[in-house]
Amino acid sequence: MDDQEITGTPDTGKKKREDVLSGAQRKSRAPLYVLIGCLLFPCLCCAAPLCLVIGGGVTLATVFEHSKASASYTETVDVVPGETIILDVDNRVGDIEIRTGAADDQVIVEYTKTAYAFNKGSARDELDKINVDITSSGQTITIQVEQDSNEDTFLFRANEVNMTITIPSDAEITVENNVGQITLEGVHARALDLQTNTGSITFEGSLRQTGDYNIRTNVGDVTLRLPDGTYIEVDAETDVGEVSVSGFEISNRDEGGSVPGEAWRGTLGDGAESAPTLRVRTNVGDITIERD
Repeated sequence: MDDQEITGTPDTGKKKREDVLSGAQRKSRAPLYVLIGCLLFPCLCCAAPLCLVIGGGVTLATVFEHSKASASYTETVDVVPGETIILDVDNRVGDIEIRTGAADDQVIVEYTKTAYAFNKGSARDELDKINVDITSSGQTITIQVEQDSNEDTFLFRANEVNMTITIPSDAEITVENNVGQITLEGVHARALDLQTNTGSITFEGSLRQTGDYNIRTNVGDVTLRLPDGTYIEVDAETDVGEVSVSGFEISNRDEGGSVPGEAWRGTLGDGAESAPTLRVRTNVGDITIERD
């Protein structure tokens, strides 16, 4: 038999080992891919709702901005200088600020009406339906806000009237509001009847020795800052919250109430005659009475 020459590279098993090694490496990477996927998936799940919330918030802000209308006004009522005025305010939604001005012969009412609807034109129509009626009879000034009860909300935004009232120092004041803060600054009150359903009430001023003083809110804090020399009997109570009285000489103190609320009764200051009574009530909120 003739000899045959065989050419080629001998099979040393190297290629087979490389194939086995490559397969092992691919298998070893699989847990890493799974781990990365597990880490990225929750991030994507969290990021998607966040983007939706941010996008929705921007959209709502744009809708609100282009679906509201507002207008501001100023009206002045003349009063007799040196005589106590009687102010009666009846609002539905909006903040009310009452402060003392330099003039003692006039009451200045500044107010801004704001209405919301599905578009700018409808908002202007809504704005025209909000009526702020200011009347006077002698020293009595009445401010009445009227609007249709079935057309005052848009995407849970209520039409509102925010007002700032500047008055002479001495006044008997009645304020009734539904939603909004009530703030009185620098007022020398001879009588008070302040009420809001949802909103805080703040009074900074003095209370005369005669008169009735009643402050009520359903949800909100009540804060009174009274000057040194105040003489008044306090009857304060909250269903959910705390009552704090500080800075005064106190007599006839009586604290109690049921948790989570508190009740506080006592007399601030000292006087020869019987002290007038200050009644403060809130269902949910703190009551703070402190010396200014």
